[in-house]
Amino acid sequence: MDLILQIISLIALIAFIVLAIYAVFSLISFRKLSDDAAHSLNMLTRDVNELKVKLIDSLENLDNTAKLIGTSTQKMEEDVNSVTGILKPFNKLASDVYDKISPPIIQTATLISAISKAISVFASVLVTKK
Repeated sequence: MDLILQIISLIALIAFIVLAIYAVFSLISFRKLSDDAAHSLNMLTRDVNELKVKLIDSLENLDNTAKLIGTSTQKMEEDVNSVTGILKPFNKLASDVYDKISPPIIQTATLISAISKAISVFASVLVTKK
């Protein structure tokens, strides 16, 4: 019975040694994996910080551009209003001149048309009588 107990103890000891070696290799592998994860996390943190800085710069540039566009739009609106203010009197003058000149011109054109038609009819009557 001592021999069986020694064989079982030896088998248990060998199994424990194999398990201990497997545990050591697993721990080494786990440590390497955790070091890689820590390195990747550090790189990711650095990249996020760089991205944050670039994003802040981009947003500041966008803000400045928006202000510049607003200023340019306001200046353009003022210029358009100025040009419109300059052209309004000319438009009114042209409208007034048209309102004063067009009725006599239309009457004259109608009179000339009537006279030319009358002359045409009179000439055609004279030509057909011969």
